[in-house]
Amino acid sequence: MKNICLVLALLILANQNVYARTLDADYFTFDVPDGWDVVMEPTWEEKNVSLVVARADKKAAATLVAGQTHGTRMDIIASMFAQMFQTNMPVERQGNVFTVPYEKENVSGRLWMTESNGIFIIYSLTGDDHAALNMVKSAVKSTRYPGIVLP
Repeated sequence: MKNICLVLALLILANQNVYARTLDADYFTFDVPDGWDVVMEPTWEEKNVSLVVARADKKAAATLVAGQTHGTRMDIIASMFAQMFQTNMPVERQGNVFTVPYEKENVSGRLWMTESNGIFIIYSLTGDDHAALNMVKSAVKSTRYPGIVLP
């Protein structure tokens, strides 16, 4: 019986994400998982915050930018960021999440954009975007603005 309990405890621990530390970006927190490095700590410019993380093997990266919408509709914000990233692809919408692929300086990626209660967030995922998407889905948390967390 002791062995069964020990095995169950180990299985539970093995299935939990391990976080190196938690960054506070005011609108959200970011649990930096093992195997990912902080390239840029949360940095404020006026009321916008941004941070950058990359996988230790440099095969994926994520840049997050969040700020106030100031009443601007999310479709307009998404279009503005798509233009900034010079993509020729149309912005797609699924519910309250907008996405668009891009290529900039020979690096391909995808923008994921959403908002909640007047706060927008842009996730720019590059490299192994599947790994980056899974990482941000588990690493980004927000109790005040739950809609900015990707489903």
